[in-house]
Amino acid sequence: MAYLNYAPVVHKREAGPVIIVGTTASIFAAIWIVTGNVDQNIAAAMIGGILIGIALLQPRVAIVLTFMYLAVMGDVRRYIVSESGTIKNDPLLLVGPAVAAVLLASGLAKRRTMLRTQTSALVFALMIVMVLEMLNPLQGGLSVGLAGGLFFIVPLLWFWIGQAWSDSEFLKNVLVRVVVPLAVLASVLGLMQGTIGYLHYEAVWFRMTTESASRPDMRPFSFFCSWGEYPFYLGIALVVVLAPLFIGKLRVVAVLAPLFVWAMIVQSVREAILESLLALCVVWAVQGRSRATMSARLVLAGIMGLGLLVLGMTALKNVDVESKVVQQNLAHSADGFLEIENSTAGTHLDLIADGLVYGFTHPIGLGLGGPTIAGAAEGGFSSEMDFSDVFIACGVVGGILNLILMFAVLRGVIVYWRDHRDLAALYVLAIIVLELGHWLAGGSYATSAIVWFGIGTIDRMLASATATGPAPVIARTEQVLPLRSRFAPAR
Repeated sequence: MAYLNYAPVVHKREAGPVIIVGTTASIFAAIWIVTGNVDQNIAAAMIGGILIGIALLQPRVAIVLTFMYLAVMGDVRRYIVSESGTIKNDPLLLVGPAVAAVLLASGLAKRRTMLRTQTSALVFALMIVMVLEMLNPLQGGLSVGLAGGLFFIVPLLWFWIGQAWSDSEFLKNVLVRVVVPLAVLASVLGLMQGTIGYLHYEAVWFRMTTESASRPDMRPFSFFCSWGEYPFYLGIALVVVLAPLFIGKLRVVAVLAPLFVWAMIVQSVREAILESLLALCVVWAVQGRSRATMSARLVLAGIMGLGLLVLGMTALKNVDVESKVVQQNLAHSADGFLEIENSTAGTHLDLIADGLVYGFTHPIGLGLGGPTIAGAAEGGFSSEMDFSDVFIACGVVGGILNLILMFAVLRGVIVYWRDHRDLAALYVLAIIVLELGHWLAGGSYATSAIVWFGIGTIDRMLASATATGPAPVIARTEQVLPLRSRFAPAR
């Protein structure tokens, strides 16, 4: 119970020297990478060394810097490859997991993690199943299982990190002061890629990896690792800037919403657009005080939201822009919602059904690496949704356990919001609804970390509220901290 009553006292001077040294080292590393023609091994060693060193001293500072790195990692890789060439392995992908492991180890050493909540017990059980599935011989070998671990287990580490090192104020500051500004930069770069073209090193990367200096059919990906992760990151920023409006709080950052919406439409991943709308509908629905009211609000919000979506996409068909790429993507966005025959929803539903059925017909699963790219060479396949991919990877036991975990998470966040009306809970609820089907998405390194970090934060807050009453000590303590101290770690 001592953990639950723990109220961290944060002093600015504790984090100051580490921030200064870390910033200096980061600038030095960036200059060396840009001017020194280093390969991925050296770059990974430098970046990883800096982040791990900070994680050992000031975990919260390391969390912020790691979130930033995970977001821009794609362009870091592309730049280094364009300058020094490709290598067989991709060590830059291992920086995030390495830092996450250190942050988790630090939390365990300081006894800041716990297994006494329903969500934490389910996460732990699912991780045990996943570790066992890494050894499943059906996936083609241990190396395939290890690749699966990067996609499925590493995101879950961020649950424990959030539980150990986060709280309401820290989470809100990370989302508003880190994720939103990064999303602004991502939107600008993504729109440039769609209208003007790719940056020089991106074009060089294309030429080296695809034998083409440009890819007119490639959707904008900004600085992320894939074009699939980019729109969901924008969606997270969108719900963060709009969620306060639903509780009567007008924030200046709400003016950024049109930028995020337009960048998402130009990027043209229709699922991200639809799930962002669903997330906002849920945010409005949970303002009701009873289940009946919430249900009625959700139905009404869904009807109104779909109506607005149809009107918006109808108007979008009349928009004419000079860029052929943007025009093509705008048509793709509109046609998918307005013309059923052009929608790929049926194909996606078939893949999900195939994944669920596979888990029951193959009870031990295909192995943790089965749904990954590494597993594809060994006969594996992905259903493109994480909950059905878990059935493929972990069989019926792991698949059902994951569904129970998802239900417990959604219920816990809604319960905490209902009882405490904490904006952090509203943020997390919007994010997990937006990311439904992608909580454990392979290759979505930045977004999956945010999802599970938020879930872990709410789990800690829910447990603290249960032990100490409706006003957690942690929340009261953090609220009086100076703004510049809020990213400082708790000791």
